[in-house]
Amino acid sequence: MAGSGARRKQLGTLLRIRNLEEDLAKGALARANAATRAAQARLEQTIEVYEERVAPPESTDVADFRRRLAMNASAAAMVRGAERGVLDAHESAASARDDVKAARVRSQGLERLVERVDSEAFAELLAADQRTAEESMAGKSFRGRR
Repeated sequence: MAGSGARRKQLGTLLRIRNLEEDLAKGALARANAATRAAQARLEQTIEVYEERVAPPESTDVADFRRRLAMNASAAAMVRGAERGVLDAHESAASARDDVKAARVRSQGLERLVERVDSEAFAELLAADQRTAEESMAGKSFRGRR
C-alpha cells in the first residue's frame, strides 16, 4: 500500500504538470484568437482605405493618373497582405485549438489513471478493514452457541 501512495504522488505531480501544459495551450489559443481579431480589424481598415483611394477622379492628367495608379496598386497590395494576415491568424488559431485538445486529452487520460489508482487504494483499505473485522469477529464467542 505504501507503493500506491508513492505512485499516487508521482501521478499527482504529473497531473499538475499536464494541467499546466493545458493552461499554457489555452493561453496560446487566447493569444491566437486575439491575433485573429486584430488581423481582421486590420483587413477591414485596409479595405476602407482602399475603397477611399480607388474612387476615380473627375478629371486628371497623365502624371496624376500614374500617381493614382501607383497608390491604388499599393492599397491593393495592402489589402492582399491583410487578407494573408487573416488567413495566417486563422491557421495559427486552428493549430492552437488542436494543441489545447491534445493537452486536454492527455490530462483526461492521466485523470482517469489517478482515479483508478485512488479507487484501488480505497479498495485495499476496505479489504483491510474487512479482514480486521473478520479477525475481530472470529475471536469472539457468542452466547447460546457451543
